[in-house]
Amino acid sequence: MKRLLLTTMLGLGFALDATAQTISDRIHDVSRPPGTPVIIGVLSEPFPKSVSELTNGSALILEAKVSLLQTYINASDTGVVSEFEILPLQILAGNVPVEIPLLLRTSGGEVLKDGVTVREVDHDREQLKENVVYLLFLKHDGLEPNAYSIYNVAAFEVFNNVVRPLATEGAYLFRDLSRDHDEAVAQVNKAARAR
Repeated sequence: MKRLLLTTMLGLGFALDATAQTISDRIHDVSRPPGTPVIIGVLSEPFPKSVSELTNGSALILEAKVSLLQTYINASDTGVVSEFEILPLQILAGNVPVEIPLLLRTSGGEVLKDGVTVREVDHDREQLKENVVYLLFLKHDGLEPNAYSIYNVAAFEVFNNVVRPLATEGAYLFRDLSRDHDEAVAQVNKAARAR
């Protein structure tokens, strides 16, 4: 798949720079017209997973709201991270650490650096929003016991008893997860008991 993408990019005339550019490099690139933002697109490779596989691969599964704490450029100066506080409503599987707050880190967001807007867009899923209820399948993020990221783009908006995937290809990736909220919770609970 990656080889095909690379071949396609070269065939279309895209040049590949052998050295990775940092965000700072892009901001100070003299060929960038003044006033234009630096936009970064992120595309990962999520895999189709059953409810059982999602549950087994997740450290924590819960229904929650999120509150944006900060958006920043990562330590390697290559991406934008949005960090949310997780406000748990219902724990379905896993243990909540005692460290507060619970943090959720996602790729994507917008910051201002050196007077230039830097925006990262995750093409695999919609960005999280505040005051929305989500069903989240989370994995640990780094060494902090209270920090998580979304496992395999498995984040779902819960509204009017419907579970809607935020993933661009959600219908394909999560075929066996019911779109009915109560049924989806029952599926996760059953898979959690079996692990």
